[in-house]
Amino acid sequence: MFASDKGVPYRSRQVTYSNGDTVSVDLSFLHNPMNKMRAPVVRELAFHFQGTVGGTTGGFDNKDGAAIFNKIVLRDRGGIFHDLPGKLVRQRMQIELGERAADADTIADAASGSTGTSQNMVLRVPFDTEMAARGADTALPLINLVDGGAIELTFGLPAAASVASSTVTVYALVHDEKTRELKSRLIVKNLAMSSQEDDYPIGGLARLLVATSNPTAAGYSAYTAATYGTINCPELEYSAQNTYFLRSEYRRLRWHQAVDDVILASTPGSIPLIIPSKGQRFDKLPDLRSVRLDIGAAVPTSAQLLMAYLGDRDPSLAAQWMGFADVAAFLDAVRTRGQVNLGGGNQVKITEFPTAYSRRAPIRLA
Repeated sequence: MFASDKGVPYRSRQVTYSNGDTVSVDLSFLHNPMNKMRAPVVRELAFHFQGTVGGTTGGFDNKDGAAIFNKIVLRDRGGIFHDLPGKLVRQRMQIELGERAADADTIADAASGSTGTSQNMVLRVPFDTEMAARGADTALPLINLVDGGAIELTFGLPAAASVASSTVTVYALVHDEKTRELKSRLIVKNLAMSSQEDDYPIGGLARLLVATSNPTAAGYSAYTAATYGTINCPELEYSAQNTYFLRSEYRRLRWHQAVDDVILASTPGSIPLIIPSKGQRFDKLPDLRSVRLDIGAAVPTSAQLLMAYLGDRDPSLAAQWMGFADVAAFLDAVRTRGQVNLGGGNQVKITEFPTAYSRRAPIRLA
């Protein structure tokens, strides 16, 4: 079997759906790596759409193709850890993968009234991200999905599109790490923004925070500099922070920008607040219970706050992954033997970090 740089791609059965359906993907395709590998982790999930796409009144823009996925929800026994609509999955791909995010735009434009042609598109949900000092620290232990977890897909209809004869196949890129280490729990979700100034709960070490939108109409809502020229957020020490500068910083941190990047569009569709960067260490991420945002004007249509953060691990899942039958014994081992690898061979005892880090940091047991 072909193995990519992310791992071996295991493929689900094809899912046939109708618009509006919510489907739970059969996870039996993951039993083989679970049984064969010593320490299997999912580095990436990919969702491959195949179907006939045509245009309705006004014509369909391929940049809206990701809206075929109304929701991609991932859960384990500890709860939901990924809950995003397809258009925000597309935007996270752009931020994490840069120019390699083109898979999300491979569906072609369809003119108004066109009968449609057979088309393909792949949306990717990365866990092992290159935008970190140690990207594998946020890989997903496969057992979290296989033992009581779920992949749930809700399907929608993009603006000005007709979709028929549609199927989706899920690919899991699974890697055998041989030796088990505690992974940070990466939580990815969005919250609706309803007013110019409001509080938004987070509860973890934030690595991504973007003011964006998810309208049912075509495209993304505009965050023009003329209207949204400054932003305030006391937790990030942003006081009338210039949004043009924030976009400039985003451009500097991206070596190769995605085509049609939502943040860098001529009419910007997002404001980057926290952006992951090459070589980023988890202990440099801001620990945020919540943020208070004032975006300087009334929120645009269907405004959303896209976020990714390192949240608290479920202790029973973590104990199971590390081979402990008893949660109390596992927690004691973390306290007495836990070490954090900061990269470059730099090992630090977990007791030297704030208490919350023992639930969020990537840890090895010495």
